[in-house]
Amino acid sequence: MQEFECPKCHKMIPMNAVFCPECGSLARDDMAGEQSVTKLSATTPEPPFPVTDSQKATSHDIHNEPTSNQSTNMPNGDFRTRNILIACLLVIFVILFVVSNVFYGNDSKVGVELTDSIAASENNNVEELVIFKRALQDNGLISDGAIPAYAIRVARNAKNNAERIVGITSKTNTISGVAFFKIYTLERNNGSTWEIEGSPVTKTFNDRMLDFDHRSIMAENNVVPQSTTINGKNYFFFAYSDFPMADSNENARVTLGLFNVDNQDLKLFNFGGSLKMRDGKKLVYGRLNGESGSQESRFAQSQAERIKLIYIPTQEELEAERLAQEEAELNEPDRADDKWAHDNEDAQEDFAAGNEVEMKSKTYDTPIFNFKESKKSINNDNFTVVLANNGNVYGFNKTTRKYYVINGSGKATDIGFASDSGAETTLNIKTASGRIIYNLATDRARHE
Repeated sequence: MQEFECPKCHKMIPMNAVFCPECGSLARDDMAGEQSVTKLSATTPEPPFPVTDSQKATSHDIHNEPTSNQSTNMPNGDFRTRNILIACLLVIFVILFVVSNVFYGNDSKVGVELTDSIAASENNNVEELVIFKRALQDNGLISDGAIPAYAIRVARNAKNNAERIVGITSKTNTISGVAFFKIYTLERNNGSTWEIEGSPVTKTFNDRMLDFDHRSIMAENNVVPQSTTINGKNYFFFAYSDFPMADSNENARVTLGLFNVDNQDLKLFNFGGSLKMRDGKKLVYGRLNGESGSQESRFAQSQAERIKLIYIPTQEELEAERLAQEEAELNEPDRADDKWAHDNEDAQEDFAAGNEVEMKSKTYDTPIFNFKESKKSINNDNFTVVLANNGNVYGFNKTTRKYYVINGSGKATDIGFASDSGAETTLNIKTASGRIIYNLATDRARHE
C-alpha cells in the first residue's frame, strides 16, 4: 500500500487519507500532490516511459567527460527533454486534482460558497475552515444558504480532553427574508473524524444586514476571531456589523460576541449609534449599549478599540451630542411648550420683577393647540388667540400663517384684547397673581 508522511505528526499514513488518522490534522494540503509524487518516486524508481538503449547511452554520456561524437546525439537529448516535460505535467495534474478534491469535495456549490467568502479565503485558520466546511457538508447542513465566516481551534474539552473547533456561518438579509448566523462546535475524540456536537446556537434578525468580513469592520484577522479565556471560562470571540436594511443613518451597530464553548452561552455586546463621516470614512459613532461591568464586557470594550469601524466618542463629544439631540427634539411641534420654557428660562427673573422683556417664541407651520381643548378663543383682523385648558396661551398670526406660544407658564385664567379695534396688538392675560401685558407685534411683555 502506498503511503506518505503526515506534515503535522510525521507518521506514515495511507495515500488516500485526507485527514491524518493519527493526529486529525488536514494531511493533504496544497503540497499533497508533491508529497505523493516524492513518495512514489522513492518506492518506484522506474521511469514513467521505457528507456531505449540509445537513451541509456545518452544518459551515460551526460555523466561522463564529453567526447567528440556527443554532438551526433541531439535527437536523443530532445527525447529526454520531452520525457521530463511530460513528467512535470503529470505532477501538476496530480496537485490540481488533490487540491480540487480537498477544497471542493463532491459538492461544487459548497466549494464556490466557501471560496466566495472573503473571511474564509483570507483567514489565517484555513485548515480549520476546510474541516468545518467538510463537517457541515457531511452532516447535510449546507442547504440553509449560509456560508462559513470563521472557524478556529479552541481550548480542549476538559471533560474528555477532546479537540474542538468552533465555527460560525451567516446569511445576510435579502429583499424578503431573515438574516441569521449559526455557531457550531466540532469535537474529535479518537481517529480522524470531527463530529458536530449538539445543535447550533442561532441568532436571527429582521430587516438587518450582517457582515462578518474582518475587512468590512476594519479589524485585523488576529483580532477577529479569537480563542480566549476570561475568568477561567473558554470563549470564542467574533464580531460583525449589523446595519438596517433601509438607507438610514440611525440604528447602526457593530456587535461583538463571546460564545462560551463549554456551556454554549452566547453574550452579545452592541456598540451602536448613528453612522457619521470622520476622516473620510463612515463610522459607527457610539459607546457600548447595556451592561458594562463584567469582565466579559470589559474584554469586549478593549477589543472594540481595535475595531476601526467603531468610533468611541469622548465625554465632551457625548455631551455635545446630547444637547444637540435635545435641541432637535425641542424643535418638534409637540414640544412647543417645552421649547418656550427652555428659551425663556433666563428672562423669567426680570419678568417677575415687573420689567418689560422680549419673549422668545418659535413659530410653527402646523397647529400646536387644539380648539376643542381650549377655554376661550378671541380674534381680530391679524391674530387668533387661544387660552388652552392647561393654562397656556397660544397665538396664530393670520399674516404669516404661523402658530406660536404666547405664554407657556400654565398660569393664565383669562385673555382679552385691550380694545375692540381690528388692528389691536395689545393682549391682556389674566393670572392669579396679576396681569400680563403682551404686545403681539413685538413679542414684548411685562407683568403688572
